Amino acid sequence: MSKNLLIAFSLASLFGCSQPGTAPSDSGSTPTGPGRVPSGATDAGGTRGPTGVPVSGAPDLSSPGTPDLTAANPQDGAGPPAPDLAGPAQAQAPAHHRCGWLQVTDPAGKASFLANASWFDAIHPDWYAMNSDGITIRPILATDDPDVLAAATQNHVQVIPLVASVENTAWTRTMLYSAQNRTAHIQTLVQTAVSHGYAGLDLDYEHLWDSADAAPLQAFIQEFATAMHGAGKLASMAVPALDSMPQPIWNYANLAASLDQVHVMAYDFHTIGTHAGPTSPLGWIDAVAAQAQATGAAGKFVLGLPNYGVTSTSACPLATCAASCTGALATSTDHMLTCPFGNYTAGRSLNCDTAAGALFFDDTQSLEEKVMTVQSHGLGGVTYWTVGNEPAGFLAMVRKYY
Repeated sequence: MSKNLLIAFSLASLFGCSQPGTAPSDSGSTPTGPGRVPSGATDAGGTRGPTGVPVSGAPDLSSPGTPDLTAANPQDGAGPPAPDLAGPAQAQAPAHHRCGWLQVTDPAGKASFLANASWFDAIHPDWYAMNSDGITIRPILATDDPDVLAAATQNHVQVIPLVASVENTAWTRTMLYSAQNRTAHIQTLVQTAVSHGYAGLDLDYEHLWDSADAAPLQAFIQEFATAMHGAGKLASMAVPALDSMPQPIWNYANLAASLDQVHVMAYDFHTIGTHAGPTSPLGWIDAVAAQAQATGAAGKFVLGLPNYGVTSTSACPLATCAASCTGALATSTDHMLTCPFGNYTAGRSLNCDTAAGALFFDDTQSLEEKVMTVQSHGLGGVTYWTVGNEPAGFLAMVRKYY
């Protein structure tokens, strides 16, 4: 794999920075990335990492739960039968502090997990996606990869696969807005966790910003957690990074009341399709962590870090970003002083010119600033999108704090 590989993405497939059916814009429109949720928002995204089709040989840097749709089982009706939830529940596994989202079909990701499995308390392989019926789920390539499962077992790593609903909001709402469908979908989820012997499931159900989503989403999360706990399984979710409360839809206090852990996707403040800027400014991370702390259950929240850098049109894994620079590499920026998305402290922010425009990315030192910040707010751990091609020293750095 080329060390200076940049990943080209199609904006048509970008989940995370535009409203439904519209292209993202910096001129006159309300920005809609994480932490930039407009009042009365109906935005369909802003919580995912860069998504699209990578150039040949590049890892897929799509964010938590983005399925490889070209490889997925196209049979929407597929899915396990409803489980029998009767019987004594098993004891739930302990909370985890160091985890990561893994795309097993990415050779770099799988290799990194196998080489560093003892670092992880839990691993979240990108293995399942919701079908169009809003009830069943389908496996994606490499589900139950035997090498991953063996390494997890040998190193006492909880396997908590990701289940994503990111393709079409209507599919998710088909489930949410019907009590019967919620029950059927939750039965599918519980049966999947039980029949495969997973420690739990991590849900990534996105694009829900309509006020009408609030009540059914809260009901679903409570019902999902109750059913999973009844089967002795953990219930977690990947959720937007929000710097102000209360939020009627993604309410941190409500999430913490039901879920075992809340993975906060603290990235894409700037991303593909927006103007160039830091992916996760330090001041924004601090504001988001403060909201988690205010719930009184900060330990349930896990910081999600970006293992990629972005220009306005492309992305690169952190281990290779610097090789893309065509000019001097800076470690600071004044962009956030005038950024229309919010004037947060940037913190250490690597940036340079590339053939694809201005590139912003992190190194281990800048990531450490963020980890130190959330630890000071009492957050329970760190995860990242995605495992593989980590910057030098990253895993050892996180171990200093969690």
